Amino acid sequence: MLARYLAFSWWHPWQLVSLILMLLVLNSCTLPPQKKVLFTPSPSSTFIETYAITSHTVERGDTLSKIAQQYDKSWRRLAKINKLRPPYVIHPGQVIYLGKTYKESPVVQPTPRPVVRKPILPPAPTYQPPVYQPPVYQPPIYEPPPAEPVYTPPPKPVVEQPTVNTPIFEEPPKWTPPTYNPPNPAKPTRQLDLGGIYGNAVTPPPSHAQMTCSPAVNWKWPVYGKTEETIAPTGNQGINIYGAVGDTIKSAAAGSVIYSGYGVNGYYNLIILRHNDAFISIYANNQTRLVNEGQYVRSGQTIAKMGFASNQKPLLYFEIRCQGKAVDPLRYLPG
Repeated sequence: MLARYLAFSWWHPWQLVSLILMLLVLNSCTLPPQKKVLFTPSPSSTFIETYAITSHTVERGDTLSKIAQQYDKSWRRLAKINKLRPPYVIHPGQVIYLGKTYKESPVVQPTPRPVVRKPILPPAPTYQPPVYQPPVYQPPIYEPPPAEPVYTPPPKPVVEQPTVNTPIFEEPPKWTPPTYNPPNPAKPTRQLDLGGIYGNAVTPPPSHAQMTCSPAVNWKWPVYGKTEETIAPTGNQGINIYGAVGDTIKSAAAGSVIYSGYGVNGYYNLIILRHNDAFISIYANNQTRLVNEGQYVRSGQTIAKMGFASNQKPLLYFEIRCQGKAVDPLRYLPG
């Protein structure tokens, strides 16, 4: 019928081209895709059968991405081969060409490698770094400084009183009783009297004309400290000047040393200076005496170091005497 239609119809060129294209479309829609076996496995070898599928006919529900996923292709590659443009719409019955395929290599069973056992070596020695031991700090042992020596005043000098040996008289015969006059005992030596001392010898009390306290003396403080008026063991008036053991004791005025010794009449470690015919000064309770008898000292010259009194307190006992009589030192010392 088709041949009769072709024989008796008058055809235009464009109609002939349309007919050829329609026949090609019908041929691709009616023929199923051909599967070609590229390799035939032999009984002794193992191969994977690979079929070269060159096209796919679109069915209802197919999409370009679904077809690409089915044949392990890229949907962009399929769109380029089939000249599809966005939005990449396909219709049932449409033939989608898949392009070239590649064949897979036959699967060859790998030859097992011989198992090479490595020799078992002893474990390597583990390096143990030396453990750091911090030095143990030993604090220095504190040794307290030696205690200051407690000043013990020297004992009072014992003045032995002279003894008078009274001779024992034998009773004379009654008929001739002897007449015996016992000798006069010697008078004992007098102790050092500070009330009338003007040198190393005791002098008689001054006369009425000598009782004036002149000439005047330019007095200075022998040491500075807390001052306290006191009465000496002899009943004389003086002052206690408190300080520290070892403080410097200076002469209150220029004069000569008339006594430097352990002390007399309750004065410990005593120094006596004569300044003129009227005045003397007394320094007691010294730790160290630095001048000797007969030595001349200047005003303010160091003559001793402060020591302890009988009450175990560091102080200087100071007196000023005018014509052998103790006077108030605070009246003469500068304010």
